[in-house]
Amino acid sequence: MIPTEQLANEIDGQQRPVTLQSKFQSGQTVYLSYKWAQGNTGYVQTRWYVNGEMKDKAMSKYINQYANGYGYFSESFSTNDVTFQGTVEVFWCQDADCTHGGLAWARPFSVTAS
Repeated sequence: MIPTEQLANEIDGQQRPVTLQSKFQSGQTVYLSYKWAQGNTGYVQTRWYVNGEMKDKAMSKYINQYANGYGYFSESFSTNDVTFQGTVEVFWCQDADCTHGGLAWARPFSVTAS
């Protein structure tokens, strides 16, 4: 359903990652760019964790079977002069509540003070 996803500090006009990275500075935008597999329908959901605690979750718009290309989510974190570890989980969901779906990817990242 989601054959690839990558963390980056920038995305291009087609929502593809420009510069891949997993280490970010406080206040810097963290982009999660994903590619969806044509022929599938549903939603993509992300769950963002900091030091094991969920900080945010977001849901894409409905993706139909003709969709082809990339999408993205983004977050920005302030560290208050403390380095922390984060994880973003990416789910493929069959419904808008994500009651029928599964974990597709999990990507670790870190954020350090500027």
